[in-house]
Amino acid sequence: MVIAPSRKDIDAIPSARLGDYILQERMNFTPVIETPHGMTKVELRIMYVWLDELRPVLVIVRMGRGQMMGVDQNKGMAWVDRRRR
Repeated sequence: MVIAPSRKDIDAIPSARLGDYILQERMNFTPVIETPHGMTKVELRIMYVWLDELRPVLVIVRMGRGQMMGVDQNKGMAWVDRRRR
């Protein structure tokens, strides 16, 4: 996994191997929730299915401070680990 690849990184992928990669647009999350350890970013994802119409079926909420959401930068903090309260 390459986080924040440069144009040079992308151009270095051999054309025959382009199908082996997934490139996702980087989202800039703004810290909006105050926690005992400072402001924290929030990501909200909604999964939809299309049957006869578009329907929301699942919501995922993740909080974090790091470069990637859902990675262990919050590990061991009292506000996310009830054993430390």
